[in-house]
Amino acid sequence: MFPIKRVNSKDISTGFGGNPLAMSVGNAVLDIILQKGFLENVQEVGNYFEIKLKEVQKKYSNIIDQVRGIGLLRGIKLKVDNNKFLDHLFQNKMLAVKAGDNVVRLLPPLIVEKKDIDEAIKIIAKTCSEF
Repeated sequence: MFPIKRVNSKDISTGFGGNPLAMSVGNAVLDIILQKGFLENVQEVGNYFEIKLKEVQKKYSNIIDQVRGIGLLRGIKLKVDNNKFLDHLFQNKMLAVKAGDNVVRLLPPLIVEKKDIDEAIKIIAKTCSEF
C-alpha cells in the first residue's frame, strides 16, 4: 500500500494517456465514421476492391496465387518473390508492405474512393505484367 498524499500534476504522467489534441482528433474521426452512409460506403468500396483484385488475379494467375482479406484490408498471396514485387510496386508509385508467407498487404484508408481503387488496380496489373 502507498500512503495517500496530495497529488501534484507533475507526479502523474503516461505515454498513452489522453491529451486535449488527441481527444479532439479522436472526436473528429468519430464524427466522420458515424456520418450516415460512411460505413456503408466503406463496405461498398471494399467489395469493389475485392472484385477488381480478383480480376487481376484471373488475368495474372501465374503471378497471383490468392486474394485474401475482408473489406479494405486485403492481401495478395504471390507465386513470385514478394520483395521483388514490392520493389516493382514502389517503382510504379504505389506503397504496400509484406505480410506473412509471400503476401503483399494492401490497406487503403477508409476514405478511399473507387477512382483510387481503379488507380491502384492499374498499378498492380502493370506490376504483374513486368514479371
